[in-house]
Amino acid sequence: LLDYQIGHDIGVTLIDHIKQAVLLASKDPESLLLFSGGQTRLMAGPKSEGYSYFTVAEEHFWFGEMQVRKRTASEEYARDSYENIIFSIARFNEITSRFPSHVTIVGFDFKEERFISQHAKALRLDKRLVNYVGLPPLGKRFDLAKAKLGEAENSVKPFTNDPYGCRDPILTKKRHERNPYKRVVPYEFSVPELKDVLNWCD
Repeated sequence: LLDYQIGHDIGVTLIDHIKQAVLLASKDPESLLLFSGGQTRLMAGPKSEGYSYFTVAEEHFWFGEMQVRKRTASEEYARDSYENIIFSIARFNEITSRFPSHVTIVGFDFKEERFISQHAKALRLDKRLVNYVGLPPLGKRFDLAKAKLGEAENSVKPFTNDPYGCRDPILTKKRHERNPYKRVVPYEFSVPELKDVLNWCD
């Protein structure tokens, strides 16, 4: 967690997101659960967010749903929410050699507009095939008003002007800062069908 996230019940909320994702996957034996997020923090070392979430599920014994473990993997390159979606679709293809018939996303309830009205639209995903499970923050220390303001100013507004995150200075700065280990995204080679959209900003 970053300094500004400490003391605001972010940890317990993220564990709840992981738990709910596992429980949802347990209800669909044909599903593949992907935890997405790259090596975004220098102080955390070369540990991806995606694999960290997998580790949390391990430490909680998969919340009583051990059968989900064999259907779970990590996506370890995403630097923002747009990349969480497109990179997870690519990772799904790497593992299954096909594209998903539907996508379920677990996240904060106040981020639903960004994922559904912006990212899914930018990627031309059929909204009927994308399900967003929005969860409220847990704990009394989470400043929801501040989080909503930050969501509007630092995410929704920039992605409205720049749906793919190519030019907006807020978005491009985030992507640069969230790749301290200079990792190179491999999906244009492993999933060439997505090469054009993956290289949209080039």
